[in-house]
Amino acid sequence: MRYDYLTEYANRINKTSLVESSKQTFIKMFIGNPNYRLQVIDGIQYETLYSQGKNSDEKSLLFTPNTKVDIGSVVEININSYLIMDFQGEGINEIYPSATLKKCNSTYPIKLNKTKILKGHNQLGKPIYDEVYEVDRNEPCIVDLGNYTTNTDNQLVIPENVMYLTMRYQQSETLVVNYEFTMYNNKYKITDIDYTKVINDKGIIKVIAERV
Repeated sequence: MRYDYLTEYANRINKTSLVESSKQTFIKMFIGNPNYRLQVIDGIQYETLYSQGKNSDEKSLLFTPNTKVDIGSVVEININSYLIMDFQGEGINEIYPSATLKKCNSTYPIKLNKTKILKGHNQLGKPIYDEVYEVDRNEPCIVDLGNYTTNTDNQLVIPENVMYLTMRYQQSETLVVNYEFTMYNNKYKITDIDYTKVINDKGIIKVIAERV
């Protein structure tokens, strides 16, 4: 049986036309929509439609066709920070790109590249230095204590002395095993870091810390 190249070519053209038509139709949905907003993510402005998730801590964003955003990016909505937990933008989803967001309920100190700067001299003329970091800021994160709810609505019982922190993947001298930090008036030590949702240095990490 001879392969019909003309038919195959015509089918591809029709499929491409249908996809492009769907994209244009979807773009028109943005015009005049009450949920329309210009949203800045990682310094780039996007046209979006937002909706409330299944609870008050979750939101969803729809983007114009062919949009790409990184999982782990932080989105500022009103006065709250949200973490992009998931993004769908491949295949048919390139027509209707969407992101799932969860509200951050705390921040975590991110410090990188420690250096010393001259503060002055003591009475003997010896230099006095202050330790500073090239990067020193507070990163929005999601802190879970007690029962931790997964995407499948199953609950994993977390011991009272354990804390889970979910945040954007990044390099930091404060994100290493055995690092100790203070949060909610308690001292914690990092015991493990889950990198399974990091791809090509983009994504989210889950930090496991125990109270000490």
